Amino acid sequence: MEKNKKIKILFLLTSISQPRCIKRVKSFIKAGFDVKIYGFDRGSYNENANIEGHEIVVLGKQKNGTGYFSKLIQSYKTLNYIIRVEGTNNTLFYCFGYMMALFVMLKKLPYIYEISDILYEKKKFKYIKWFIRKVDRTLVKSSVLTVMTSKGFKDHLFGAKQLNNVIIQPNRIDSSFTNKSRPSIKEFDINHLSFAFVGAIRFNTIFNVAETIGKYHTNHQFHFFGESNLSHKAIELTKQYSNIVYHGSFKNPDDLTDIYDSIDIVVSCYDIRSIGVKIAEPNKLYESMYFYKPIIVSENSFLSEQVERYGTGFSINPYDENKINNFISSLNEKIINEKVENIKNVAIEEIIDDDGEKIISFIKKNYSL
Repeated sequence: MEKNKKIKILFLLTSISQPRCIKRVKSFIKAGFDVKIYGFDRGSYNENANIEGHEIVVLGKQKNGTGYFSKLIQSYKTLNYIIRVEGTNNTLFYCFGYMMALFVMLKKLPYIYEISDILYEKKKFKYIKWFIRKVDRTLVKSSVLTVMTSKGFKDHLFGAKQLNNVIIQPNRIDSSFTNKSRPSIKEFDINHLSFAFVGAIRFNTIFNVAETIGKYHTNHQFHFFGESNLSHKAIELTKQYSNIVYHGSFKNPDDLTDIYDSIDIVVSCYDIRSIGVKIAEPNKLYESMYFYKPIIVSENSFLSEQVERYGTGFSINPYDENKINNFISSLNEKIINEKVENIKNVAIEEIIDDDGEKIISFIKKNYSL
């Protein structure tokens, strides 16, 4: 594909309902690019799989966290199908995730590669992760542009080395909030706090915190907003403890204001025994700051470094019930208000997404609309 030629952006979504992916597509549409959208159905949050005026073509169904070999085969077959339908002339492929980017690279087609996780650092890949990581580095170097949602990913893959085709794009809160009045700071009752996890439930460490509150702190509540293949565990906890509530899926970003208005403290204690999780920067950091809610995260993670830098939350050990219990017992009005005050000092530009301004500018310098 020649530079400065009018192009089409062909998005390949790992999940048709992932808000981050939807947000990225919308930023290109807003910038005036011609886009086509293909993706896999993960079976949840499909109320988010909607972009007004544009069709999202479903390539098939995939489950989260399992069947990586079958996903590899499916990705290869569906890419061939897309190429037959769309062609490749003056097309720039935007790949969310490793597999599609791999096959696009092997076909020597131009692509943007977005990294939001490093799945091959899981134990199941321990004997081949050195090879997959080597390929991943090649995917980055061979891309027109690589977008990483955490600086931790870049440091893990390349250390201090500078790469001209890498942009760090934190998963900040949707740009639609720019035109909304920011919620006022809500008063809380220290004796009746509402803790909540908001998003796709992926980690047992969240259940550790919820169960500790359910068992030892019946004056407080724990809320689950979201769904996943672990939702049944959240539902089981609601049967055991009357102060744990499961609300199910929600539409992002439409429902966020109502959700955050109903809670006091955000719980985002992820299982950092996986390197990919340990170095990630989840969007809960920015959601919690926008809504003036302190956040609880897992200690010794990149996310905890960010929370400590901003001073907007707490880092705990989510594997130890006694430590969780002691932390909850130690909360008081003074320390919670200190975190809220620190949130007030964070510039709004660091919280709300910029519609991928750096990404769009990079592409516009090289390609025309």
